[in-house]
Amino acid sequence: MEVEGSSFDLRRNGDLVEIIRVNFEARPVIAEIARKAEFAIETTTGCPVTEFRGDVALLVGTIDCNKALVASEVAKFKPPKRKYLECVQVSSANATLAGDLSMQCS
Repeated sequence: MEVEGSSFDLRRNGDLVEIIRVNFEARPVIAEIARKAEFAIETTTGCPVTEFRGDVALLVGTIDCNKALVASEVAKFKPPKRKYLECVQVSSANATLAGDLSMQCS
């Protein structure tokens, strides 16, 4: 589906809709992409989007088909949770000067 120059591929599983932006856009802004994605989901499913998670390339929206669509309501956007790794170098008896490097991350 295309909305204001953004092209999306939608996949639905129950009350979750995955929406993938499939076109190139220079410096896309998440607020604009989310608004367009919300419109695409609501137009396709007929259900309001209650919240979004994701980034400018891939968003997952939750829909509530028991609610009526209200034009002035906007879905709540939840930024992605960042997961950080902590890594330490693990010494190796076989390490060479050429740079065998082993890391242990958790």
